[in-house]
Amino acid sequence: MKQLCLFLILSLVFLPLAWSQLRIPAGGGSASSENLQGICLSPLQRQQDWEEIQSIRKRLIQQGKLKAVASRQASVPPLNFPLRQKEGAHYSGYFGIANYVDHDNGSGLQEFTCGNRTYDGHHGTDYFLWPFPWDMMARGEVEIIAAAAGTIISKIDGNFDKNCSWENTGGWNAVYIEHDDGTIAWYGHIKKNTLTNKAIGDRVNPGDYLGLVGSSGRSTGPHLHLEFFTPSGATYDPYLGTCNPTTQLSGWEEQAPYIQPTLNFIQTGDGPPDLSGECLREEFINASSEFRSGERVYFSSYFVDQLPDQSATYKVYRPNGQVWVRWTFNPPQRFNASWWYWWEDLPPNADQGIWTYEVVFEGDTLTQAFSVDVDVVSSTTSVEEGISIGPNPFETYLNVADKEGSPILVTISDICGRLVKSVQIHTEKSLVEVSTLPKGIYFVALHNRKGKQLMVSKMVKK
Repeated sequence: MKQLCLFLILSLVFLPLAWSQLRIPAGGGSASSENLQGICLSPLQRQQDWEEIQSIRKRLIQQGKLKAVASRQASVPPLNFPLRQKEGAHYSGYFGIANYVDHDNGSGLQEFTCGNRTYDGHHGTDYFLWPFPWDMMARGEVEIIAAAAGTIISKIDGNFDKNCSWENTGGWNAVYIEHDDGTIAWYGHIKKNTLTNKAIGDRVNPGDYLGLVGSSGRSTGPHLHLEFFTPSGATYDPYLGTCNPTTQLSGWEEQAPYIQPTLNFIQTGDGPPDLSGECLREEFINASSEFRSGERVYFSSYFVDQLPDQSATYKVYRPNGQVWVRWTFNPPQRFNASWWYWWEDLPPNADQGIWTYEVVFEGDTLTQAFSVDVDVVSSTTSVEEGISIGPNPFETYLNVADKEGSPILVTISDICGRLVKSVQIHTEKSLVEVSTLPKGIYFVALHNRKGKQLMVSKMVKK
C-alpha cells in the first residue's frame, strides 16, 4: 500500500469571524494524492503464499471440502462491498480508496478508468480507513467481510500489525477465499489476532466476518488490500472500465463511482485535531461536546474525494435555532482524503443549552450537538413552570410532564453530541422509553412546536 502516510498542508491563517462567507481553514491537511512507489507483498512473499495456497487446495480437494475447478460454474459471483462499520461506530463515511489495480504492463500507471490512481505493479484495490485510521483500528471499528460465498483455503495470523513502511516489515495477516467459480480472493493487512474463527476448509457466505482492518505487512497505514485471481493465477479486476482487460462485466453487485465525494465525519473539540504524529500512530483527536461561555470551540470536518469546485457550507446554531456563525470552503485540489478545522470563541455570556454544528456537502447534512453551560441536575428537572423531566439518574423510562399538554419534541444526545433518540409527545404526562441506551451521560432537551429549546438537562443513564 502506497500512500497512507499523510503529508500535511497547514494553513496558519486565522480569520476574525463569523459572517464572512468564504473562510480559509485555521489548519488541517490532506492525504497526499501523489503516487508513491511500493508493493504490499514482496515477490518472494507472493510466491510463497501462492505455493502454500496450491498445496492446501490439493489437500482440501482430496478431503472433499473443495471441488475441482473443472466441475464448477464458469461465472464470477457478484461481489458485495468487503467492509462494514462495527456496531456502535458512528461515522457517516469510514473509508476511502487509495489505489486500484495497475493494468499497465510496463513501468507506467493505468487503472480501469485509464487514470493513474494506482502504483506500478499493484494487483488489488486498497481501501483505507478515514478519518482517524489508527484510532479506528485500535477500537476495531471497521470489519472486513466476505465479498462472495466460497471456501477458506488459507489463513495467516500473528504478524505485527502497526506498520507504516514497506521496508523490513515481515509478513501480513490475511484470509484467502476460493469462490465457487474458482476465482480466489486475497484479503490482506488484517489486524493481528482478529481473524475469523472459521477454519481452513470452512464455507463462508457474503457478509461473513473475516477480521478487522489493520496495517500488517508492507503497509503505510490501516487499510484492506483486496485482490482477485483466476484459477490459473492471472489477476482479475472486478471494476468495469475502458482500460480493464480482465473483464467485460462489472464483478460488483453495485459498482461504486470512481470518485465518491463524501463528508465522512464532523466534530467539535477543545483543541485542534492533530493527525501529524509520526506515521499517524498517534492521533490527537481532541474531541469534546461540553463547553463553557467564553471558551474556544474547534470545528473540524473530514472528507474523501472532495473536488475543488465542491463547496461545503458550515453553520453553528444557537439553542433557539438562530445561526450564530456561518462560512463556506472548498479545497484547492482533489485529495484522496482531507481534514480541515476552524475555531470560534463562544460569547462571554453564551446562551445556555444545546448548540448545533452543521456541515452541508453535496446534498448530505451532518450535525454535531454540543452543550454550553449545562450541568448534571439531580432528581427531576424543572425550568419552566409546568414542564419537567426526570428522574436523574434514569434507567428504563424518562417521565416528561407538561401541564398544558402541548406538543413537545424530546431529543437525547450522547456525550459526544450525537443524536441518539427523538420523540414527539402530545399529552400532559408521557413516558419516553430509553432502556436500549447504553449507560453514560446524555443531554436531554425539550423543544416546543416551533423548535424553541424550552429546557435542557445533562442526565445520567444507570
